[in-house]
Amino acid sequence: MKSLSASISSVTPIDRRRSLRWRVELHVSLELAPGQARATVRNLSKDGMLIETGADLQVGDSILVDLPEADETEARIVWRHDRSYGCAFDTPTPSAVISAALLKAPLGDSARQLRELPCEEFPVAVSPSLDELANWKANFESTWGEKGYRIIAYRQADNGLAIAIATRPDMD
Repeated sequence: MKSLSASISSVTPIDRRRSLRWRVELHVSLELAPGQARATVRNLSKDGMLIETGADLQVGDSILVDLPEADETEARIVWRHDRSYGCAFDTPTPSAVISAALLKAPLGDSARQLRELPCEEFPVAVSPSLDELANWKANFESTWGEKGYRIIAYRQADNGLAIAIATRPDMD
């Protein structure tokens, strides 16, 4: 099973529940008991994820999902609302997998929007861990954020350098 496509529409840490969650838009393929289905991962943490899918899943169902840089990851549906499902991973997902989802996924349609915005790039670190990325972002927000900058995306250079892309309202 392979991931279908991925894009990061917003990479913002969401500080709630037990672990830090990251907003993503990651299009994946799910393996279910009766077959396969497509889904969109809306947020991701080491403990679980929020997905949207047209598949009819029930609380307690087990699914397998392909995440970047990981073998099939097993998760269990813990709640549902319409087409949204909260999933808990059977074992915590390594931060390298979450970092790969954040940094290695192509931007897709978001890249076109970024080209239209005046942006500046800020180097983060070479292959940062999820914790390093979160710490860097918190520091950025307390310094550059006070000057009106906001991070709108991340990208990763060929040498592994993570780069934050930021804009501010008064940029020409």
